[in-house]
Amino acid sequence: MSLIDIDESELYPTEKIGPAVEGTIIYKVGEQTHFKGAYITTNERMIMSVDMNGEPYRRVFSYQDIVQ
Repeated sequence: MSLIDIDESELYPTEKIGPAVEGTIIYKVGEQTHFKGAYITTNERMIMSVDMNGEPYRRVFSYQDIVQ
């Protein structure tokens, strides 16, 4: 499973994919905190893509929601 591949149909019409970084993401789910994942940037938002024990999980963040 590739964590950095985004289908063009998932993007806004004006959105373009930018750089991505892949590695270990710290995200607490139950007792587990470390997952293989990637952050994918676009010109409009950031996408977190995580492999949660073989199941893909994505979360999308607006740049306005990123404070620090």
